[in-house]
This record gives sequence, structure tokens and C-alpha cells, in this order.
Amino acid sequence: MTLPDLRILPASGLLALSSLAPAETPHEMDDLVVSSRADHPTLGRKEGDFALPLPGGRGFQDVLPLLPNVQQGSPSSTAFTMRGLGQDNVIFLLGTQSNTLLNFSDGGAPQTASSLTSVTPLMWDIGEVRVTRGPVLFGRGVNAAGGEIRLEPNAPQFFHEGKATVELADYGSWRVGLTENMELIPEKLALRVSAASEGTHNAVTNLYDGNERFAETRRENFRGQLRWRPAGNEQSVFDLRVDLDRGRGNFFGQAYQLPGRDIFDRVVNVNDTATLPADRHAFVLRGRVELDDGWWVESESSYSKLDGTHFNDFDGSPLLDWFYVYTADETRLTESLRVGREGEGFRWLAGIYAEAAEYEFSFKGRGLGPVPAGRRFESVTTEEIGIAAAYGHGELELGRDIWLTGGLRLDHQSRDQVSAAQISGALRGRDEVDVSSTEWLPELGLEWRGDALTTGAKISRAYRPGGAAVAPSLGTSQAYGPERGWELNLFAEHQGEHLRSTVRAFHAWMDGQQVPYVAPGGFPVVDSFITNSGKSQRAGVEVEMEWRKGNFAAGASAGYLHTEFDELVVNGVNRSGQAFPLAPEWNAALGIGWRPATGWFGEMTVQWADTSYAQIDSTAATKLEARTLLSARTGYRWQQVDAYVFGSNLLDEEYALSKNDYTAVGLPVSGKLGMPCVIGTGVTIKW
Repeated sequence: MTLPDLRILPASGLLALSSLAPAETPHEMDDLVVSSRADHPTLGRKEGDFALPLPGGRGFQDVLPLLPNVQQGSPSSTAFTMRGLGQDNVIFLLGTQSNTLLNFSDGGAPQTASSLTSVTPLMWDIGEVRVTRGPVLFGRGVNAAGGEIRLEPNAPQFFHEGKATVELADYGSWRVGLTENMELIPEKLALRVSAASEGTHNAVTNLYDGNERFAETRRENFRGQLRWRPAGNEQSVFDLRVDLDRGRGNFFGQAYQLPGRDIFDRVVNVNDTATLPADRHAFVLRGRVELDDGWWVESESSYSKLDGTHFNDFDGSPLLDWFYVYTADETRLTESLRVGREGEGFRWLAGIYAEAAEYEFSFKGRGLGPVPAGRRFESVTTEEIGIAAAYGHGELELGRDIWLTGGLRLDHQSRDQVSAAQISGALRGRDEVDVSSTEWLPELGLEWRGDALTTGAKISRAYRPGGAAVAPSLGTSQAYGPERGWELNLFAEHQGEHLRSTVRAFHAWMDGQQVPYVAPGGFPVVDSFITNSGKSQRAGVEVEMEWRKGNFAAGASAGYLHTEFDELVVNGVNRSGQAFPLAPEWNAALGIGWRPATGWFGEMTVQWADTSYAQIDSTAATKLEARTLLSARTGYRWQQVDAYVFGSNLLDEEYALSKNDYTAVGLPVSGKLGMPCVIGTGVTIKW
């Protein structure tokens, strides 16, 4: 009996073809798979598992380059992009915690930009990565205009198994993981516990004190899960999960482009080392009951809390003792309840979603003033969020395997924000803004569902509500309105004996786009308001293929993406016609693997991404390099033990995940760099 393999690559790159491995026993757990269908929602059906090989390493972000039109980001800009949209924004000069464009769910617990930065979800004991492209209107969470990534941990099973993995690699990189699954009451109650930890030096040196661990990071996760089946079968299942997460180190860890040096010299020169300690805990309670005549009911409740602090050198040099401390406290309580019926020729679901959340951010330190002393400053912003939604979705067979699909969501969100700021002990400003919005969001589609081929089209309303933006040094807030659009999706999927292939095409429009600008009297970079002055369009094609036969498996993906701002003015400069940041026009991935039950095994992947840029108002200075990343792993597998060596970025490509140009405020161009070539070894023991 085996668990999904832990693929540990402290640098990004290795594709583990675990999802393509043959089953060794009837009880073997499902390996890590990607579910990436276009015809969401699933109405209670299990989504197809598109088994493109997946990597390990820096948590979920290493999965992203393998998916067409999905781009890995960085803490300094945005966690990830999908079809040109950033998780927290599209312009990337600032993000928002409560009002995202793309959802991210860690097993039912929603995550914000802050939590994805400081306690990045690890991929240990994750069974499925569900990717939804396009507007999310009928899922188990908040509305999202651009899509969702949802990690699903392996659930407790009714047999005993366990696994431990240890890996060591260059640049002080390491990762360990342990999982134990046990049956407490036969067929009724099972327990699963897992723990994982990883760290790396991240290859950035501070010239000021010679610290070669300037960008060092550490991550720890503990997860405990209970599964209860009152009747001893799958008709009624209840899951309780507890997650404890801890992040330490400098997750920003950017290198500077200093005078006379290249950014890929991987150095900085500051008199303070940044730290980003954060702790997060979450509780998730799920239940699903299948009734007679195709009826089902499911519920998902979550509570999560994040406490994070970011200490950083404010002046970006060793000359001044300027610094800032940014703290983020987030508390979120969510509830999703859905009911539906799987009838002959007609399927439907109806649901409600509710969320109550509170965010508190403080920004204090010394700077923002005359050289050299600077001035003491402090600002505090609190925001209370209320979200309520009701929706329904149905599928009706019209005949000849033709299905009409559609649904409607009523979405209401309210935000109450209070902010205040002091400089040198004197009140500089105080403000309070209340914003609420209610919107009807429709979707309509048509599909043909044959025995091996499914194809269809749908059009969905894209929408992100308005909110309130704050200028921290001013202590003032300003409301902004919603952005609205439409997205048309076309898709086809073919399932053969050995080959599975999917093709998707889309076109999306957005009006009233939320665009940041420097607040009057505010400091550049620090103080930004938002105006609804943008208009844009996106279009693209995505192809995914998977071949499996015996012990051999191969997967490939490719994406084409066109993004363009039709109307955009940022800080008085017309940016119309410009492409989106972090939106390469082309990306592709290829993976092959030989995975016998015992004996020699091996796997190799190649990832390629076109050039792009990171900052909307500095396309040249923040241009990102095209990259070809080659990674491989090989070793020997006994019945219960795997021993192997691995390497990532074997071509030793120099590339940045993101760059920032703050030269307008006296700071150098900086960037979060991809890791150089990393070689390591590991061992996995199963029982």
C-alpha cells in the first residue's frame, strides 16, 4: 500500500508523474492529479483527473508552470496569474486581501494574498489540484471573476498505511514529510495525520554583512483529519480537518540590481534583513449525504486565522536606519450549503454561501521624511466583510446527447473600512468608508456529450465588486466601484483507450477595471487609491494531452494568451494597447516517466515560458526572461522503499519570477529570482 509520493525540489522544476503510476494494490491511495475541466460545475459528479505530471518543491507554485496560461508569481507582486489575471489584482501595484480576482482554497479554507505569501501551502499529502478557469459562480466559495485553484488533501481511508520522506539538496535545501493513516472503528471512523517541513537558503547574499542566507525561508505544516461514515458506507460522509501552519524567514528575498552589477549576481546591500514570520490555523468541517432517487446534500464550513508580520529595510540601502513593520491579522468564517439531484436527463443544484471576515493591517516604522533621521509613522486599517450569495444551476438533456446548461447567482458583499494615520505623533488623517453591492450573475451553455467526445460552449458574467482603498500614510480611504465583463468559453475533450486530450478557447471582456493611482499628497508606492478607468480584453487557447500505457506515461500542455488594455491611464500615462503583466503569450510543458512497481524508475520534464513583464508602469526595467526549465529524477524502487537523485533547472537558466522598479522613490530595481541548478537526493519509506 502506498501514499502519493513526495516530490521535493527546493528549486522549481521536477514533474513527478505520480498521477500516472499504476495501482499496486486494491487499497492504494490515488496519486496526485490535476482536475482541469472546462465544463464546471460538476453537479456532484467527480471531475475528470487530467493527470499531467506534477512537481514538488516550493508548495503549490511549482504546479503552476505545468498548466497552460497559468503563471507563477512571487510575494512581491502576486501569488499567481491565470489567463492574465492576478490572484489579487491585474495591475500589480497593490493587492487586496478581501476582494480577489482568483480564488485559492486549501482544502476548503480560503486563502488571501497574505497567507499565500507567508504560509505558502505545501504539496505534501495533497491528492488533487482542481483548476477552474473562467468565472466561478456555483462553486463552494465566494464569487471569482477569473477562476479558482483548489487543493484537496488526501482524505482518511479505512485501512492502515504510512509514509516518510527525507530530501536534501544544494543551497541548504531540505524537506521532510510524515503521514500516518489508521482505522479507528472498522468502516466507520478513520484518522489521518501528516506533518511536513521544508527550507532553503534561496541563493541571495547581503553585501553589508556577508550574509549568504539573506533570503532563507522555512515552512511547517501539521494536518489532522477525521472521517466518519455513520452507516459504514459512502452514502453519508463527514470530515473534520485541523491545519496548523508556520512560516519563518524572508519570503520576499529579492535580489537588487545595484550600480555596476547585474540582478543575477544575487546580492543586496541593506543594514536590515527582512523577516516575515506568520502563523495560521484553520478548521474545516464537511458533510455529504446521498439520498434516494438521486438527491444529495453537502455542507462545507471553515474558520481560519492568520497572524503575520513583515519587517523590512525601508530605504533599501545601508545608509539610513529606516524600516517598516507591516502586520496582517485576518479572521474568516465561511459556510457553503448545497443541495441537488442527479435525475435522468435533468440535473440541478442550488446553494448558498455566507462569509464573515475581519482584517486588520498596521503599518509603522521610521522614514517618510527628511534625511537622515526620518519620521516615526503609524497607520492602522480595519475592514469588516460580509458576503451572502444564493444560486442555482441546472443541466437539461434536449435529445441526441445535447445538453442545455445554465444558472444564476445573486451576490451581495459589504465592506466597512476604518483607517487612521499618525506621523511624528500627530494625527495626519482618519477616515471611514462603507461600501456594498448586489449583482445578478448569469451563465448559459450548450454541450454535446458523446461516448468518447464532449464539446460545448458557455458564456458567463464576470464580476468583481467594489471596495475601499486606503492610503496608509494619509490615514484616508476612498471607495471604488465594481468591474464587470463577460467571458465566452469553448471546449472539447476526447477520451481514448490510452490518450486523453482537451482543447479550450476563450475570449473575455472587462469594463470599469479597477486601476490604482497615487493618492493626492501621498507617497509613491505606499499610498494608492483605485479608480474605475480601465477596459480590457483577453483571449487564448489551451491544449492538454495525456498518454498512459503500462508503466509508461507522458503528458503535454501548451497555452496561447493574448491580453490587451483597450483603455488604461496610470498616473497620467496612457497605457492603452499594452499587454497585461505576468501574462506570457506562450507557455508549454512536457513530461515523460517510467514508473514500474519495483525496479529502476525515471521521469523528466521540460517547462517553457515566453517573456513577459511585471510592473505596469515600467515594462522595460521589469521585463522577465523567457525560460526553459529541464528537471529530472531517477532511482530504484523496492517494495517499500524508494531511493533517488534529482535535479531541477538542469540547464542553469537565469530568470526572475517577478521584478519591481521603485527607482522613482530612490530604490533599486529588485526581483524575486528563480533558483539556479539544484541537485539533491532523497529516500521514501512506506508501510
